[in-house]
Order: sequence, then C-alpha cells, then structure tokens
Amino acid sequence: MKITSVTAVPIRARRHTPMVATQGSIDVSEFGVVRVDTDEGLTGWGEIAMSWGRVGRALCRDVELTLGPTVNGLDPRDLPRCAAAMEQRLPLPMDGGHAARAGVEMALLDVAGKAAGLPAYQLLGGRARDTVPVAWPIPWGTVEATVAAAEEAVAAGFPTVKLKIGRAGRLDETVVAAVRAAVGDDIAIKVDANMAYRSANQALAALRPLERHGLQLIEQPLPPRDLDELARLRDRLETPLLLDESCWELRDVGEIVRRGAGDVLNVYVTEMGGPAQAVKAFAAGEAAGLVGLLGSQCELGLATAACAHVGVVVSNLAYESDVVGPLRYVRDIVHEPPVIAGGVLVPPDRPGLGVEVDPEAIEAMRC
Repeated sequence: MKITSVTAVPIRARRHTPMVATQGSIDVSEFGVVRVDTDEGLTGWGEIAMSWGRVGRALCRDVELTLGPTVNGLDPRDLPRCAAAMEQRLPLPMDGGHAARAGVEMALLDVAGKAAGLPAYQLLGGRARDTVPVAWPIPWGTVEATVAAAEEAVAAGFPTVKLKIGRAGRLDETVVAAVRAAVGDDIAIKVDANMAYRSANQALAALRPLERHGLQLIEQPLPPRDLDELARLRDRLETPLLLDESCWELRDVGEIVRRGAGDVLNVYVTEMGGPAQAVKAFAAGEAAGLVGLLGSQCELGLATAACAHVGVVVSNLAYESDVVGPLRYVRDIVHEPPVIAGGVLVPPDRPGLGVEVDPEAIEAMRC
C-alpha cells in the first residue's frame, strides 16, 4: 500500500463558552482536518489541534507543502518510517510543527487500523485499561461562576475539576477555597498556572495558600525552560508538580528527569507529534519512574479519538486527563464523537481511529 495524496483543510469550531486563562481568551478554535489517500482506496483522517501561536491555516500549509510530499509514496502502515521522514523535514521545535505532524500521524494510524481491521489501540500495543478517566477544566471566572461550573461537573460524574489560576492578589485562593467548600473532600482539585509566575519564590508565595485546601496536582507554574527553578519549587511544595509546556517533545522528558523538575508528565498527542510519539513519551517517563496524564488542546472528535486510543494503552496513566474537547463545541467534524460520560472517555472499537468524519460539517466550518 502506498500513500497517493495528503491534503489538509482549515476549519473554525465555535465553543459554547470561551476558555480564559493566563494566555488569553479563546471562543473559536482554528484547527485543521488532514486526509490521507492510498492506492488501495483506503482513506485516513487526522486533526490538527493547536490553540496558540500558528494554528489551522498555517499548519494546513505545513501539511500540504512539506509533510505531504515527504510521506507521499510511503506505506502508511510503516509509522516509524513516516514519522522519521516528517521529523527530518519539520523538526518539532518549529512553531506548531508538532500539531501538523500529529494530524498526519493520526491519519496514517487511521489507515493502518482500517487496513488491519483493528482499532488503533491494538496497533499501539493493546489496552492496559478500558477507558480513560477525565477531569473537567474550568476557565478563569468569578467565584460564583467557577463554583457553579464545578458543581455541574461533579453532578455530571467528573471525579476531578481543574481550575485555571495565575491572577494577582488573593482571588485564586478565594476561588479554590470556595470550590473546595462546594464540592467537598471527595472530589479532587488540580490547578493550572499556565506559566504565570517568574520565579520559584513568587510561585511558592502564590501556591502555598492554595495547598491548604488540598490539591491533587499543580500544573506548570513557571516558564517551560526554567527547569532548575521548577526543581527548586518542587522540593518546597507538598503537592506533586505536573509539567505541561515543559514537556512538548520526547527529549524534554529526559531533561525533566535529569534535572528533577517534575513529578507528573502532561503528555499531549498533538504536541508530541502524534499518537505513536505520545506513547513513546509515556514509556520514557515510565522508565524513569514518572507517571503521567493526557493534556488537551480542546480537540474535536478526530483527535479526541486518537487521545482515547493512547490513553487506554499506556500503563503509567495515573491521573484524570483533560481530554473532553467534544463537549466544548457547538458542532463537531465527526458524526459521533467518542463517548465522554461518567468521568471517563471511551475509545471507539471500530477499525482505525473508529470515528466517521462529517463532510457537511467540515465544509460548513471551513475557513
């Protein structure tokens, strides 16, 4: 089997409510849909999902002008060979290049699964669990709005809520205290600073008061390359430190381990360059005794399916993941997104990624 064509279409997906955090506010996601065709008539689909920096239209051009010609003529079932070719042409540190590569790799995995008649999780190593536990992320908002969102999440069966922090003054502490009082002690609360602080001392002053209310995890309080400062902070916190922006490619895992900068890895399928690359990142962490969870760019149904397949495969998934994107949007690009209910994400059992694209939706959302 040979790849004959790789194309990408940019789309805009409107969210029910904006995501507001340190980086800004997003009410519409500009993503991309990748299509891989083969000489045997099989078609695979992938999704470009990146919320910041270079997004849909620019990354679709990366696919059509650089990545597509690179893998054209290769066998889509040879994922390592295709991934190596894309790595050589578009290295991960390129702004957004990881998401473009991830969209192509998803489509290749979709084709490979369809050719074998197997769901993607079987090609990635087989299941370690049946479902992926998930949390409900809550953006910046008033105390009252945040408490209401947390209560709705608990009522929907989510065992963990994730609160965005990083605001000046004592507002973060007030919000965390109010949410804890509202949801009780049986619901886990994790907080995400999105690199809001500039030093370990500043972060410690802001985070210590929050720890009094019982936190599950503290996510990325400092800039991504401040690993030594993160290590200093980690030694002084009681709560495990979750690294997100510091963990965007496979080599980052080695640096985190070498410097003792974190306790938990936040691995994104989109940021690692695809499902197979994400599985490698989890394995690298496991070899060093680290656990992880799956991060999210608020993906639509295609990429959420890819995340679900990764999540049931990796053995060191230790906390609830953030992959609940399809619940955030007015319309999806697949007919039936993966099921998210009762605090878990369920991987489709059909061959490949296991979801069917909706051509009318893609055309309507095209930008």
